Amino acid sequence: MPYRFLVLPFDEATEQFDSGEMGLLEERYDIRQCRASFFQSASGRSYWTAFVEVQRRSSQADDTGIDLDEVQKKRYEGLREWRNTYAEGLGIAPYLIATNRQLKQMTQIETPTLEALGGLRGFGKAKSEKFGTFILQILLEEKAQQDVP
Repeated sequence: MPYRFLVLPFDEATEQFDSGEMGLLEERYDIRQCRASFFQSASGRSYWTAFVEVQRRSSQADDTGIDLDEVQKKRYEGLREWRNTYAEGLGIAPYLIATNRQLKQMTQIETPTLEALGGLRGFGKAKSEKFGTFILQILLEEKAQQDVP
């Protein structure tokens, strides 16, 4: 069984631990066991470390196990396109903005709000405040197009 060791630093600006690596791991693997510890470095910086036992999923790596209807698939593709383009402009990996699982969960929110986005596991308030306006615009545009007869 493969293992992964993660070190998740605390980001003082967002007041959260960077969970992007864990989100990516959760998308690609089934997590069998996780042992986490909190520590502070000599300089006072806070970290979570995680020793994770994983098993690669037998299905496609981007399969999140979330089924979408046709309308949600269209929203998902719009969100993915925006996320990938935006991440490229920032010079970061797309999953640091939102994982595929989170994007799919966003398409299933009945009434999209910043609060609803912030409640998604691993997305949180800081990402909601940073990226939420863009995400809501995409979700609401798709919804408006769907509602037009």
